[in-house]
Amino acid sequence: MFAVGGIDQTFDPGAGANNPIYAMILQPDGRAIIGGDFSTYGPFSRSGIARVSTNGLADLSFNPGTGALGSPAFTVWSLALQIDGRILAGGDFTSFNGVPANRLVRLNTDGTVDRSFNMSVGANGSIRAVTVQPDGKILIGGLFTSVQGVPANRIARLNFDGTLDTTFNTGPVSDPAKRGANEAVNTIALQTDGKIVVGGAFLEFNGVTRRGITRLNPDGGNDPTINFGAGANGSVASLAIQPDRKIILGGGFT
Repeated sequence: MFAVGGIDQTFDPGAGANNPIYAMILQPDGRAIIGGDFSTYGPFSRSGIARVSTNGLADLSFNPGTGALGSPAFTVWSLALQIDGRILAGGDFTSFNGVPANRLVRLNTDGTVDRSFNMSVGANGSIRAVTVQPDGKILIGGLFTSVQGVPANRIARLNFDGTLDTTFNTGPVSDPAKRGANEAVNTIALQTDGKIVVGGAFLEFNGVTRRGITRLNPDGGNDPTINFGAGANGSVASLAIQPDRKIILGGGFT
């Protein structure tokens, strides 16, 4: 037995990751996928991503090969799990296990690259947030300004195969420079009605003042029914939506 809030001694990662972990998702079977800046987990080479068994040790049935690679950074910042068990990983990397993958990759359940998801062009900057919609489409946010060769200011939506979803249209069509966020998108959360809550370091979103947080309609346009007032006075790093639709946020604001 262990005290409420105490460390679970049955979970022993040993040496664990040799550098920071920034993202974690839990599979239905209790195993966890972790992403970050690490190059090893325990005695095993695991560049940016690993799967951890319920006892804390590396799950050797998940083998990402050489994993995430890039220069100067290979960090995995964000993870998402599809309903079929495949894993989406976003970050700073430009290839994964030798396959071109610019900042986003989809892995099969054993850690191998899913080559049906093509991100050889991908995003031109870091991906910090990945969220899967119930229809299988994929929302991404980060520091990028183009995705698959098309202008996209720090937020975009992809189809199931990695192609750009052109029905997701942010901002006024007449002024492409004001589409999306003017600074980093760090986190994306979905409401049950399909609306999209976005947090980050931005001061404007779709040409409208939105300090650190905004909500979009399912098509990517501003939701005029919500008012965050002066917003956050610092970056929003994480979001969660309660069952009653209230929004919890954390970050660098005071």
